[in-house]
This record gives sequence, C-alpha cells and structure tokens, in this order.
Amino acid sequence: MRIPYEEGPYYLFRGALPIVANQWMFWTTYLTLYTWLKNKNFHFWVYQDFSYEWMKLLHMGFSFGCASMAAYPFYYIREMVDLWPKERGGHCTFNNNYR
Repeated sequence: MRIPYEEGPYYLFRGALPIVANQWMFWTTYLTLYTWLKNKNFHFWVYQDFSYEWMKLLHMGFSFGCASMAAYPFYYIREMVDLWPKERGGHCTFNNNYR
C-alpha cells in the first residue's frame, strides 16, 4: 500500500505501454478498416447478388489480416519485454527498466 502513495498514479500503469499500444493499434485498425470496407462495398449485397454473410466474412478476414500486420511490431515488443530471459546477477542492460 505504501508504494502507490509514494510513487503516485503512474505506479498503476507501469509497464503497460507495450500491451496498450498493441491492443490499441490492432482494434483501431481492425474496426476502422472493417467499417470503411463495409461502407465502400455496400453495392455488392444491395444491388448485386452477393450474400451479405460472405461479404462480411471477406471484410472481416481482410481487416483482421491488416490489423494483425499493423499490430505485430507492438506485440513483438511486449513479448520481448515480458518473456525474453533477463540477465543474471540482477544486472540489467537497460538500467533496470526494460520498458
């Protein structure tokens, strides 16, 4: 209980930047691209004889692929910070701050 009071609200969010950046980049890209594609290609199921469910599947698949590629560098940073082995002896290359 002493540490959050001494270090302030920043303590609650310490180390969260790689995770937040990864999730923000993925969901922002995914939802923006899906909405744009759905609005751009509405004529396929409104005026032509394409199934809405198939078009939705194509839009979701394409959006998911693009969002995954955009968010992967941030996921790699999170994995590097959280899962890669640290140095022995308590010595840290990054001055005890991997983030």
